[in-house]
Amino acid sequence: MSVNLEENKSRVRVSETRTEAYLSLCPPEEGTEYRVSDLEEILEKNGVIAGVERKKLQRMIDEKQYFEEELVAETKPAEDGIPGRFEFLFNTEAERKPKILPDGSVDYSSISEVEIVTEGEEIVHYYPATKGEDGMDVYGNVITAKPGRELPTIKGKGFLLSEDKRIYTAAITGKITYQGGRLIITKLLEIDGDVTHATGSINFAGDVVIHGNVVTGMTVQASGNIIVNGYVEAAALHAGKDIILKNGMQGGGKGEVHCKGNLSGKFFEQTEIQAGGNVNANAILNCVIMAEGRVSVSGKLGVIVGGRTHAIRGISATTIGNMSEVKMELIVGVDSEVYTKIGALQERIKPLLEENMRIEKGIKKIDSILEKQEMPELQGKKLQLLRAKISRESEILTLKEEKEKYETWLADAQNAKLVVQKSIYRGSKLTINGIHRMIESENYNVTYCRRGGGIEFYANI
Repeated sequence: MSVNLEENKSRVRVSETRTEAYLSLCPPEEGTEYRVSDLEEILEKNGVIAGVERKKLQRMIDEKQYFEEELVAETKPAEDGIPGRFEFLFNTEAERKPKILPDGSVDYSSISEVEIVTEGEEIVHYYPATKGEDGMDVYGNVITAKPGRELPTIKGKGFLLSEDKRIYTAAITGKITYQGGRLIITKLLEIDGDVTHATGSINFAGDVVIHGNVVTGMTVQASGNIIVNGYVEAAALHAGKDIILKNGMQGGGKGEVHCKGNLSGKFFEQTEIQAGGNVNANAILNCVIMAEGRVSVSGKLGVIVGGRTHAIRGISATTIGNMSEVKMELIVGVDSEVYTKIGALQERIKPLLEENMRIEKGIKKIDSILEKQEMPELQGKKLQLLRAKISRESEILTLKEEKEKYETWLADAQNAKLVVQKSIYRGSKLTINGIHRMIESENYNVTYCRRGGGIEFYANI
């Protein structure tokens, strides 16, 4: 006898994803028994029409499975698309930070070589996003898949992109970097051996990597970075970006290093240094240094001895001076001359701005006349004024950039300090933001800073 489904108390539960349906059967009335079609009807009354597994329904009947939930319908969920992705065929994380050795000194030789690619080499592959695959719920409704998000093409320079925008190829042979979402390939000059009088000096628009030494009397000039794996003697190095000397420099009183970025080296001795960023080393001996950032000398030795060291943002070292009380000068921050320079630059900028305004008025006056009638002689006068305007604006821009540089120095120098991890010996003249103090006694593990009209020191914690 068939089951009366009108009063049947069996229960159907559908999962939150709507891709699974569970049936909990109540026992049939006495003298009746379930058929698979009865269970299908129970499911259908609850809206479940897709993914029903008849074998499971039959098993529930055969095993008299009552008051116990059983998964009886299952459908395929939607598979969302996979986002687009880039595969980089070069090392995007070349280590530019050297290893710190157990004694605290820095192993500059551990800095990775630059990544180099050759013209025509494939450097990046792009795998487009997939659309995904629709699914269905147990109610028979289509579950729409979300398509994967495409990534924008990589910006930068020095590479070519295929028509389908899937393959990036190097347009030149050079150094490759990927930083801040930009892919850059720049020209690179590699010197396998030493830079000597036989090779001649170097002047290159790009990065320069020298695997050997740079001998006395040579000049290496680069618009980008300079990396020297060997030693540098009394030579001149000029870089538009960073300079890394893996084995240091013995300048002999004639060597010079100028860079607009950071300077790093194992040691510097008798060298004149100018850096637009930081100077990092394990030892600095009898050098003349001007750094717009910090000078940091680390390690067990970590010594600054002799010379003149000036850093706008501060100086830190393990040891400063020696027991012989060698004379040396330490300058942190800025002095009153910076304020004078800013004022002088402002005085130079003001009349140029006024003159530029007069030139602009003259150009407008000529334009208003030329709108009414053609006057060739005024066209020539207008051209002269336009040239003068371009010249004045270029001069104003140069002066403003110099003024902004000094203003940045002032901001960076506000909290400038001299930090000594071990000893600072007698004989040093210390200047912090224009205030002078002679180091007249040896101090250990201290920090010097400007307080009011004087220089004070306190113990490092």
